[in-house]
Amino acid sequence: MLRTSLGYILIRTFPECAIVLFVGCYFLNLKISMSTLLKNTLIVGVIQSCIRMLPISFGIHTIIGMALVLFVLVNMSEQTFINSIMALCKIFLCLILSESIYIWLLIDVLSVPDALLIDNYTVMGAIYSLPSLILFVILSIILDLVTKRFKGGMNVESNK
Repeated sequence: MLRTSLGYILIRTFPECAIVLFVGCYFLNLKISMSTLLKNTLIVGVIQSCIRMLPISFGIHTIIGMALVLFVLVNMSEQTFINSIMALCKIFLCLILSESIYIWLLIDVLSVPDALLIDNYTVMGAIYSLPSLILFVILSIILDLVTKRFKGGMNVESNK
């Protein structure tokens, strides 16, 4: 069970849920309203916070969270389940990369003590981790551009 403060939930969890859902819509080429995004963010944020408080191991939290995001993406889109799974895989690939790169930059490059970043579920811990969400968005855009370029290259090759 994670001991997450209300401040951490408000400062980190809800913005992360909003950005994850927004990136999922970006990957699926969905046009949704801001009110739909905010409603789904609230739902995912509350459920995600409850999941994190369950007395289960951390890896299970992640898998349940992935299933939750998948369910919401499928519900928001009219696309196939496979497309939503692909979007989910891209999302979590970018999340893992952004968190890893951000922690590496702070600990190894800027010499920030790792105790400030790892297992820190306070308001300050949430604030320290917010820039990784910017990195997440940048990596998502790069991945989407590379994927589209790769698909475009495959289509050119198959037309020859």
